[in-house]
Amino acid sequence: MIFNLSGYEIRNLFLFAFSFDENKPIFPSGMTTRYVLSPAGSLIDVELFTADGKVFAMDKTYSAVMNDYMASVYKYEHKDPGQGLFRPTAEITIDYLKQLKSIPSYRGVKRVELVK
Repeated sequence: MIFNLSGYEIRNLFLFAFSFDENKPIFPSGMTTRYVLSPAGSLIDVELFTADGKVFAMDKTYSAVMNDYMASVYKYEHKDPGQGLFRPTAEITIDYLKQLKSIPSYRGVKRVELVK
């Protein structure tokens, strides 16, 4: 599924998913996140950053792709109902990787940070 989501809506997704997934973060691609936790471990906020480390523009619209499970199970506030791509996630991923001139390595890259 592909969605056009504002930075606020993406933040809503991450906030909902953390509690829904028993206090586990989403591991995104193409961006990084910082989960701010209370000393007791409850979620206070999620900060979103672009792949080059800049803070998300919360009013900007971003294209977000997620599997149909996430699209149907995660209940968060967003306007765009999304559009199905009608292809298996694995097939789309393989096609995407074939288009790249070099496959990026995330070795040593911390895409998710949990801070208290």
